[in-house]
Amino acid sequence: MGNVKACETHHIMWEGIEIEVRFARDWLGTSKGTHPTAHIEVETINPRRAALPITDTGYRSHFLTAESVNAAGGAVAYVLEALNDAAKYSNWKAECDTQRQLTLF
Repeated sequence: MGNVKACETHHIMWEGIEIEVRFARDWLGTSKGTHPTAHIEVETINPRRAALPITDTGYRSHFLTAESVNAAGGAVAYVLEALNDAAKYSNWKAECDTQRQLTLF
């Protein structure tokens, strides 16, 4: 990641999945510019690399502005909002049902 010293790391639980959220407010070191670039990473920790409604691989990297994260209430609130919004779609509900369904093979 860009400037590691300026990276926030948070651990959250969502739907029984442990997730690490890493947020660099000024990823490119351009905070004095008009549109500084921030970076957020979401990675499932337990179960490792479990799918989420925002990623099939358990990892997501996203560039955005720090203002959009601030407007959501911070990095954790931003990610939780994204997860909850994406979970409303039928493909995620079907994925959850498949994971919960016991199989014999």
